[in-house]
Amino acid sequence: LPSALYVQQRESSAELERSLAAESAARARADAESQRAAIEAHDAEVAAEFMVELFGAPDPYNGDRRDITARTLLDRGLERVAEELADQPELQARMYERIGQSYTSLDLYAEALTALDRALALRRELGGADDPQTAGTEVLVGAAANLAGRSDATALLLHADGILEALPDVDPAVLINSRALLAKCLLDDGHTVEPLELLGRA
Repeated sequence: LPSALYVQQRESSAELERSLAAESAARARADAESQRAAIEAHDAEVAAEFMVELFGAPDPYNGDRRDITARTLLDRGLERVAEELADQPELQARMYERIGQSYTSLDLYAEALTALDRALALRRELGGADDPQTAGTEVLVGAAANLAGRSDATALLLHADGILEALPDVDPAVLINSRALLAKCLLDDGHTVEPLELLGRA
Protein backbone atom coordinates (compact mmCIF):
# COMPACT_ATOMS: atom_id res chain seq x y z
CA LEU A 1 0.00 0.00 0.00
CA PRO A 2 2.75 2.54 0.85
CA SER A 3 4.48 1.67 -2.42
CA ALA A 4 1.26 2.14 -4.39
CA LEU A 5 0.60 5.46 -2.65
CA TYR A 6 4.17 6.58 -3.37
CA VAL A 7 3.84 5.73 -7.07
CA GLN A 8 0.46 7.48 -7.24
CA GLN A 9 1.83 10.58 -5.53
CA ARG A 10 4.85 10.65 -7.84
CA GLU A 11 2.61 10.38 -10.92
CA SER A 12 0.36 13.14 -9.58
CA SER A 13 3.38 15.36 -8.94
CA ALA A 14 4.71 14.71 -12.44
CA GLU A 15 1.31 15.52 -13.94
CA LEU A 16 1.12 18.70 -11.88
CA GLU A 17 4.60 19.70 -13.02
CA ARG A 18 3.63 19.10 -16.66
CA SER A 19 0.47 21.17 -16.24
CA LEU A 20 2.38 24.00 -14.60
CA ALA A 21 5.04 23.90 -17.31
CA ALA A 22 2.39 24.00 -20.05
CA GLU A 23 0.61 26.88 -18.32
CA SER A 24 3.89 28.76 -17.90
CA ALA A 25 4.78 28.22 -21.56
CA ALA A 26 1.32 29.38 -22.67
CA ARG A 27 1.61 32.48 -20.48
CA ALA A 28 5.08 33.22 -21.90
CA ARG A 29 3.75 32.88 -25.46
CA ALA A 30 0.82 35.17 -24.66
CA ASP A 31 3.15 37.74 -23.07
CA ALA A 32 5.49 37.61 -26.07
CA GLU A 33 2.57 38.00 -28.48
CA SER A 34 1.20 40.90 -26.46
CA GLN A 35 4.59 42.57 -26.40
CA ARG A 36 5.03 42.05 -30.15
CA ALA A 37 1.58 43.51 -30.82
CA ALA A 38 2.38 46.54 -28.65
CA ILE A 39 5.67 47.10 -30.49
CA GLU A 40 3.96 46.79 -33.87
CA ALA A 41 1.22 49.20 -32.80
CA HIS A 42 3.82 51.70 -31.62
CA ASP A 43 5.82 51.32 -34.84
CA ALA A 44 2.68 51.78 -36.92
CA GLU A 45 1.80 54.94 -35.01
CA VAL A 46 5.31 56.37 -35.41
CA ALA A 47 5.31 55.47 -39.11
CA ALA A 48 1.90 57.07 -39.62
CA GLU A 49 2.97 60.27 -37.86
CA PHE A 50 6.20 60.32 -39.86
CA MET A 51 4.39 59.93 -43.18
CA VAL A 52 1.67 62.45 -42.32
CA GLU A 53 4.30 65.01 -41.42
CA LEU A 54 6.35 64.22 -44.52
CA PHE A 55 3.50 64.10 -47.03
CA GLY A 56 1.13 66.47 -45.28
CA ALA A 57 -0.86 68.89 -47.40
CA PRO A 58 1.29 71.88 -48.40
CA ASP A 59 0.46 75.17 -46.75
CA PRO A 60 -0.97 77.38 -49.53
CA TYR A 61 0.52 80.42 -47.78
CA ASN A 62 3.99 78.87 -47.69
CA GLY A 63 5.57 79.62 -51.08
CA ASP A 64 8.38 77.09 -50.85
CA ARG A 65 5.95 74.18 -50.62
CA ARG A 66 3.55 75.05 -53.44
CA ASP A 67 5.43 73.29 -56.22
CA ILE A 68 7.05 70.52 -54.16
CA THR A 69 7.40 67.23 -56.04
CA ALA A 70 6.93 63.65 -54.89
CA ARG A 71 10.62 63.02 -55.54
CA THR A 72 11.62 65.94 -53.30
CA LEU A 73 9.42 64.58 -50.52
CA LEU A 74 10.90 61.11 -50.90
CA ASP A 75 14.44 62.51 -50.88
CA ARG A 76 13.67 64.36 -47.65
CA GLY A 77 12.04 61.27 -46.21
CA LEU A 78 15.10 59.15 -47.00
CA GLU A 79 17.33 61.59 -45.14
CA ARG A 80 14.99 61.78 -42.16
CA VAL A 81 14.65 57.99 -41.88
CA ALA A 82 18.43 57.69 -41.76
CA GLU A 83 18.73 60.35 -39.05
CA GLU A 84 15.60 60.07 -36.91
CA LEU A 85 15.03 56.30 -36.87
CA ALA A 86 18.62 55.17 -36.42
CA ASP A 87 17.76 53.73 -32.99
CA GLN A 88 14.73 51.79 -34.33
CA PRO A 89 16.15 49.43 -36.99
CA GLU A 90 12.93 47.44 -37.52
CA LEU A 91 10.89 50.58 -38.18
CA GLN A 92 13.74 52.07 -40.18
CA ALA A 93 13.83 49.00 -42.45
CA ARG A 94 10.06 49.20 -42.96
CA MET A 95 10.22 52.89 -43.89
CA TYR A 96 13.12 52.30 -46.29
CA GLU A 97 10.99 49.63 -47.98
CA ARG A 98 8.01 51.98 -48.37
CA ILE A 99 10.15 54.80 -49.70
CA GLY A 100 11.91 52.40 -52.08
CA GLN A 101 8.57 51.16 -53.40
CA SER A 102 7.46 54.76 -53.92
CA TYR A 103 10.62 55.55 -55.88
CA THR A 104 10.04 52.42 -57.98
CA SER A 105 6.49 53.53 -58.81
CA LEU A 106 8.00 56.80 -60.09
CA ASP A 107 10.49 54.85 -62.26
CA LEU A 108 13.38 56.20 -60.16
CA TYR A 109 15.17 52.88 -59.88
CA ALA A 110 18.59 54.09 -58.71
CA GLU A 111 16.97 56.01 -55.86
CA ALA A 112 14.71 53.05 -55.09
CA LEU A 113 17.72 50.77 -54.80
CA THR A 114 19.45 53.18 -52.42
CA ALA A 115 16.52 52.85 -50.01
CA LEU A 116 15.87 49.15 -50.60
CA ASP A 117 19.51 48.12 -50.24
CA ARG A 118 19.55 49.84 -46.85
CA ALA A 119 16.38 48.00 -45.87
CA LEU A 120 17.87 44.67 -46.93
CA ALA A 121 21.06 45.28 -44.96
CA LEU A 122 18.97 46.01 -41.86
CA ARG A 123 16.79 42.92 -42.39
CA ARG A 124 19.88 40.73 -42.63
CA GLU A 125 21.27 42.23 -39.42
CA LEU A 126 17.98 41.82 -37.56
CA GLY A 127 16.83 38.36 -38.69
CA GLY A 128 19.61 36.82 -40.73
CA ALA A 129 19.86 35.92 -44.39
CA ASP A 130 17.19 33.19 -44.25
CA ASP A 131 14.53 35.11 -42.34
CA PRO A 132 11.13 35.40 -44.11
CA GLN A 133 11.15 39.20 -43.72
CA THR A 134 14.58 39.30 -45.31
CA ALA A 135 13.19 37.25 -48.21
CA GLY A 136 10.31 39.70 -48.60
CA THR A 137 12.75 42.59 -48.85
CA GLU A 138 14.88 40.61 -51.32
CA VAL A 139 11.82 40.42 -53.59
CA LEU A 140 11.49 44.22 -53.47
CA VAL A 141 15.19 44.72 -54.17
CA GLY A 142 15.15 42.09 -56.93
CA ALA A 143 12.21 43.77 -58.68
CA ALA A 144 13.87 47.19 -58.62
CA ALA A 145 17.27 45.72 -59.54
CA ASN A 146 15.77 44.00 -62.58
CA LEU A 147 14.15 47.23 -63.75
CA ALA A 148 17.45 49.06 -63.22
CA GLY A 149 19.38 46.39 -65.12
CA ARG A 150 21.45 45.37 -62.11
CA SER A 151 23.03 41.93 -62.37
CA ASP A 152 22.14 40.56 -58.92
CA ALA A 153 18.34 40.57 -59.43
CA THR A 154 18.09 36.88 -60.37
CA ALA A 155 20.22 35.66 -57.45
CA LEU A 156 18.19 37.72 -54.95
CA LEU A 157 14.88 36.40 -56.26
CA LEU A 158 16.12 32.79 -56.39
CA HIS A 159 17.16 32.98 -52.74
CA ALA A 160 13.89 34.63 -51.70
CA ASP A 161 11.80 32.07 -53.59
CA GLY A 162 13.54 29.20 -51.80
CA ILE A 163 12.79 30.70 -48.39
CA LEU A 164 9.19 31.66 -49.17
CA GLU A 165 8.39 28.24 -50.67
CA ALA A 166 9.47 26.52 -47.44
CA LEU A 167 7.10 28.57 -45.27
CA PRO A 168 4.01 26.59 -44.20
CA ASP A 169 1.72 29.63 -44.06
CA VAL A 170 3.07 31.79 -46.88
CA ASP A 171 0.56 34.04 -48.63
CA PRO A 172 0.05 32.53 -52.12
CA ALA A 173 -0.03 36.02 -53.64
CA VAL A 174 3.46 36.71 -52.29
CA LEU A 175 4.81 33.47 -53.75
CA ILE A 176 3.11 34.07 -57.11
CA ASN A 177 4.58 37.57 -57.29
CA SER A 178 8.11 36.42 -56.45
CA ARG A 179 7.94 33.61 -59.04
CA ALA A 180 6.61 35.89 -61.75
CA LEU A 181 9.45 38.34 -61.07
CA LEU A 182 11.99 35.51 -61.04
CA ALA A 183 10.64 34.17 -64.34
CA LYS A 184 11.02 37.63 -65.89
CA CYS A 185 14.62 37.88 -64.67
CA LEU A 186 15.45 34.45 -66.06
CA LEU A 187 13.89 35.38 -69.40
CA ASP A 188 15.98 38.55 -69.46
CA ASP A 189 19.04 36.38 -68.78
CA GLY A 190 18.21 34.27 -71.86
CA HIS A 191 16.63 31.24 -70.19
CA THR A 192 13.40 29.72 -71.50
CA VAL A 193 12.67 26.40 -69.78
CA GLU A 194 13.01 27.57 -66.15
CA PRO A 195 10.73 30.62 -66.58
CA LEU A 196 7.96 28.45 -68.09
CA GLU A 197 8.25 26.00 -65.19
CA LEU A 198 8.14 28.82 -62.63
CA LEU A 199 5.11 30.42 -64.26
CA GLY A 200 3.37 27.05 -64.42
CA ARG A 201 3.92 26.59 -60.66
CA ALA A 202 2.75 30.13 -60.03
